Amino acid sequence: MEICRSNANLESCLNKCNKSQETAILLAGIKSWQDACAHLEEVRAQFPCWRENGHELSQSCRAQTVNLKESMHLFARNQSQQNIQNICR
Repeated sequence: MEICRSNANLESCLNKCNKSQETAILLAGIKSWQDACAHLEEVRAQFPCWRENGHELSQSCRAQTVNLKESMHLFARNQSQQNIQNICR
């Protein structure tokens, strides 16, 4: 699966970088995808349920999702430029 290959490639790249807090954060961010890829058949078995109930799930937590998205956007915009050089130097 392409997403699994992409995540493995990103992990490999990050592991070549200096050990830093920024690198650790990025590696932690792909951990859930690593787990999903390692258990792909179990994840695929959930697709029908997600397809049937995805709208209800997204609507019931919509306000929280929007707030999180905005917080992440602000953080990335305000912090990434300052810290990008610390990730792989």
